[in-house]
Amino acid sequence: MTVNRTRTHGGEEDKGYKAKPSDADDILISLQEALKYARGEKADVIVHRVVPRASVARKARMELGLSQRLKRP
Repeated sequence: MTVNRTRTHGGEEDKGYKAKPSDADDILISLQEALKYARGEKADVIVHRVVPRASVARKARMELGLSQRLKRP
């Protein structure tokens, strides 16, 4: 999606000016690309696969007293 806008400066239009897409335009473009990728269509995207490590977060929270649960003896 290309965003073409004209900018006025002192009443004159500069037709060669291309504004950067707004944040909303960027989000819309990203969603369209994600849908293409999800459908299996060719999409110009970079895919990052993140595999979370196993953690002992619950145990750490309990030991630090950061859990709302009572410690068990």
